[in-house]
Amino acid sequence: GISWKKAGGGRSVEIAPSEIEEIAYTPVPGGVVLTIRRAGDKEAVRLRGFRASDLAGVKELVAECYAKKLTKREAQTNGRNWGEVDVDRSSLTFTVDGKTSFEVNAKDIASVNLATKHEVVMEFHMDDTVHQASKDA
Repeated sequence: GISWKKAGGGRSVEIAPSEIEEIAYTPVPGGVVLTIRRAGDKEAVRLRGFRASDLAGVKELVAECYAKKLTKREAQTNGRNWGEVDVDRSSLTFTVDGKTSFEVNAKDIASVNLATKHEVVMEFHMDDTVHQASKDA
């Protein structure tokens, strides 16, 4: 499986090999983000901190250990107010010209309302864990 823990501490992530449905990478400013899509209703896991030079080793590891192909997902970096929306198990993905613009875990969405015929308004749960962590420090 995969076990991941942030360098500075925090919670660890454990993913059993049987849970791994897809592993993809997205080039972002300053490096690469790996996205691991899990079987069932489990949310995708995003791992940051990889460099482009790490990809060859990661690709080999994914093929050998998980019999999966590491695929590239292009990110849409131009701002748009139109595109396609895909609801896939536990996430909502907004794509423009076939590239992912952004992705939201469904559990983070508090409500969705139809604003007009072609627009929706999404409200998100307020996460105060960062604020609370700064008080605890």
